[in-house]
Amino acid sequence: MKRKLRTAVCLGLTAFVMISCISGVSAVTAGKILSSGIVAVDPSKVTDDFLLLSGATEYEQNIIDAANAIKAGAAEFKESVNISKYNINKADVKTLFNYLRFENPQLINVANNFSYNYYSNGVICDFYINYIFTAGEKNKYFTPFNKAVDEIVKQAEKQPTDFLKALYVHDYIIANNEYAKEVYDNPDSVSEFVYNAYGALVDRRSVCQGYSMAYKAIMDKLNIPVNFALSEEMNHLWNTVTIGGKTYHVDLTYDDPVPDIQGNVGHSNFLCTDKEITATAHSSWTTPSTISGTSYPDRFWDDIRSKICINGNEVIYAAYNSTNKSYLERRNLTTNKASTVKSSLNGVRWLTPSGTKYYTACLSRLELVGDVLYYSLPDGVNAIAVDGSDDQRVYTLPASANGQLFGFVQKNGKFYGDLSVEPGVNSKVFELALSEFKRSVVPGDVTGDGVVAMLDAIMTQKYALSFLTPDEKVIKAGDMNGDGVITVYDALLIQKKVLAM
Repeated sequence: MKRKLRTAVCLGLTAFVMISCISGVSAVTAGKILSSGIVAVDPSKVTDDFLLLSGATEYEQNIIDAANAIKAGAAEFKESVNISKYNINKADVKTLFNYLRFENPQLINVANNFSYNYYSNGVICDFYINYIFTAGEKNKYFTPFNKAVDEIVKQAEKQPTDFLKALYVHDYIIANNEYAKEVYDNPDSVSEFVYNAYGALVDRRSVCQGYSMAYKAIMDKLNIPVNFALSEEMNHLWNTVTIGGKTYHVDLTYDDPVPDIQGNVGHSNFLCTDKEITATAHSSWTTPSTISGTSYPDRFWDDIRSKICINGNEVIYAAYNSTNKSYLERRNLTTNKASTVKSSLNGVRWLTPSGTKYYTACLSRLELVGDVLYYSLPDGVNAIAVDGSDDQRVYTLPASANGQLFGFVQKNGKFYGDLSVEPGVNSKVFELALSEFKRSVVPGDVTGDGVVAMLDAIMTQKYALSFLTPDEKVIKAGDMNGDGVITVYDALLIQKKVLAM
């Protein structure tokens, strides 16, 4: 269904001239004939006009400069901007507008239609901007949009590498956005926001244009180069991202299922070469830069359908093995060594409606909150400390529930479940009241007084140097990096934790 949907209606942006020169609307300005053009945007089509702009020629740079002038005007809700000094021919007005929109995803106020005046020689004079909302409504829309962007950027900045930043933003947008099926179910009632970053980040409903522009809006603030790939044949738009000097495909839309399942985050379209993105049914695209011909090192994420939770240089995710059983896996990104986290997910299967067969995939969804990892099971939710300790049940479906938990996610500080008999079919999304996660030990609290202090770091160092012999509880509290033993490095981690308080 998703493949069929994407081919038919995955949306991008193009402009088509509805009225190129309105008869009877002309005037003499500075001795030249001035005519009017009206351009409307059909957001259900994709064009690659703007990808031609690289500033390689003087004229391309003029288009870029003109777009920047319009950008400044749009930020102030100006009715028009005079761009005559840039000598842009009216034949390139679509390219100008596409560049403006795609290169500036923060312009959530710009509507899908505009008009312009041009001289008898075809040079555009005044560019008239139309808006989705008024200047008086600016705070109503820009305040929540900027807040959403800043919050995601703040969390992404905590990740130690550009790879992890790109991964965090990818997973966040997918987990918190839903493909706007109304574009084909009820096209007459579609909001213009589904085509821009506001839809993806605030309304949390968008099409491929919204996913892609939201990704760029955030990655731009992280100073990670992001651009677009477009396929007129597919009528589809996605991103490219440059990590470690190499550029890869990233398609958030294809990694988000339709129908939406809470917390289901695919990864088979993350950091792909041309060959790898072709394998996921992409074709005939155009990109402004060359895509790396070499796979991203140590790819492990292709089959992962949960969030990939980041904890320093480690990641934890829900996996599935060759014996058709689920489990939690921890991976050290420095060594690329993976290990199984002992948990209640190990060996679990989600049954089909018949109750006699099971789905051959791990359908658990994860959320990392602080240093506590929450993961879903068919009949409830468990929580476990990120170091692998204290696995415990924090929510159980009532006996009267019809179905299993196929989805689980945290949004705005609240947890939601996705209950259905089969994935994505007649799902019931509801808020979950999770019980408090209770630790047997507090990480770093080696003395057991309930407080992590410098004394704990000192005591840990003594245990590490064999001046004292730790018992099992001390090991659990002092083993900060989860390697099963207490070392001087653990003492250093406790010291850092104390100093950060």
